[in-house]
Amino acid sequence: MATDLTVELVAVRHGITAWNLERRYQGQRDIPLLFPDAEAGLLALREALANEHFDAIYSSDLDRCQQTLKWAEAAREGLPLALEPRLRELNFGEYEGKVYDELKDLPHYRAWIDSVGELQIPGGESAAQLRERLDAWLYDLAGNARANDHKRFWPSPTAA
Repeated sequence: MATDLTVELVAVRHGITAWNLERRYQGQRDIPLLFPDAEAGLLALREALANEHFDAIYSSDLDRCQQTLKWAEAAREGLPLALEPRLRELNFGEYEGKVYDELKDLPHYRAWIDSVGELQIPGGESAAQLRERLDAWLYDLAGNARANDHKRFWPSPTAA
């Protein structure tokens, strides 16, 4: 693929969930937004994006991300929206739903922390696998951008 393509990606994080406040690894679990706690951030996001123009929106397929899109009023009439599973957060496998205190004494968790996420999580992903998944999505995004003459994307909200 040619390297003369220039696009702008605007990344947005999903709103607050109960697991965010509890500091739980939520990864690819489909945890909904927490109301009313999420509302202030969502309203600020809506205001920040009010005058922005995008050629397309890509979002994780998780509910918390779709809820964020609705609140941000980002799924504007006629604007292409693609729900993309490859934009999901890291798959935390056996760590999903748990907090640090539940995991801190497990040798495989300590090794994962010490590796700065490079080791594969039991039942989940490594950072390299996440990068590979996102690289494949970016490659496809470039092809779609070229085919549709898109220059500016909202590849979000991510499920991070």
